[in-house]
Amino acid sequence: MRVLYFNYLYDADGVSLGSSVKIRRLVRGLEELGHQVQTAWLNPHACLPSGGVAPHRRPIRHWLHRYFAVPKALLRNVQALPREQRNLKRGRPDVLIVRLDFCRLSAAWLARRFGIPLVIDADAPVLEELRRFHPEIRVGRFVAPISEQWVLKRADRVFTPSAVGRELLIRSGASADRTIVIPNGADVLERDPELRVVTRRELGYSSDQPVIGFVGAFNRFHGIENLLSAFRQLSSSHPKARLLLVGGGGDHEPAVRRAAEGNPAILATGRVGADRVRELLQAMDVGVAPYSPQSDFYFSPVKLFEYMAAGLPVVAPPLGQIGELLESGQAGIPYDPTRPEALAQALRAALDQAGSERERIGARARRIIREGYTWEHAAERLSRVLEEARSSRAQSASSDR
Repeated sequence: MRVLYFNYLYDADGVSLGSSVKIRRLVRGLEELGHQVQTAWLNPHACLPSGGVAPHRRPIRHWLHRYFAVPKALLRNVQALPREQRNLKRGRPDVLIVRLDFCRLSAAWLARRFGIPLVIDADAPVLEELRRFHPEIRVGRFVAPISEQWVLKRADRVFTPSAVGRELLIRSGASADRTIVIPNGADVLERDPELRVVTRRELGYSSDQPVIGFVGAFNRFHGIENLLSAFRQLSSSHPKARLLLVGGGGDHEPAVRRAAEGNPAILATGRVGADRVRELLQAMDVGVAPYSPQSDFYFSPVKLFEYMAAGLPVVAPPLGQIGELLESGQAGIPYDPTRPEALAQALRAALDQAGSERERIGARARRIIREGYTWEHAAERLSRVLEEARSSRAQSASSDR
């Protein structure tokens, strides 16, 4: 099957490690299943300056950004239409995958015009994400919601990584029958004792220093400030503990830099490639996903799957899909994110476990991934969704004749 994927994520080239990993591994997985996949990065601002932190806006530009976001987004449809049409004519896809984007109507309209099955990729409704993370943007109550509903209703299939995301998308107009959950995944990483020793030596860690690891961007909603605070609390009882922060970008990156500069027990690597991430996972003893408490937690954190695939015990709050994974196989230590001291206590409990117990927990975590949450599993699920979309469109076209 020929598949064309229109992606509008601003961070498709790596500002968010999880987003870029997901896209590239799903594409590779589809190709390994025999599909021909072309990906079109269609956001002209894919690479942001200053390590992924949005640039400072002058007052007038901030005002325009706040109050004219909808007209600007609608104008982008006119600008994108010729390029999207050229991609469709050149690729001649059997199915078009489109990343749900703010007031983005052009791709759905073209799919309808050319009779191409349309599959929407969305973590959650874009308006929900804007409400949570960019409340300064005035989206209004009519044009933007109607635009998102129009796209979702015309999709032959919608796929999202979590059950909570699915419910939110259905509330925003997606069909319950056509909205499918495809959790994120990871590549299983077996423990390599020799690589572990070498990597820890490169980082300056001795064998008796337990390493707590975090992988990802340093955004507010990732809870990085929670982690820095908890590590300060932990240091008094576990002075040999080390905190390894892998990644970059996000609104809290300056805080991470300051913490690393002022504390030799904290090491921030900056952005690194996927191969280096796998090496650094070998150096860790515990993986942490310190999310802040929030309702309707729709995330499917790639970092969580990567920790588990590497055989690491996970310290994380039991929010949404995180709780489902950790509790299903006792793969880590959950904690109550509403209690300020709970994260430090959970990290302390993880480090107080004997090494053999951490290894047993990590082995259970790796088994959960191997049996149902590799990127190969995700690609197989997506392949079935694409086949269903094509069959559904073919049946609709047949009944219309």
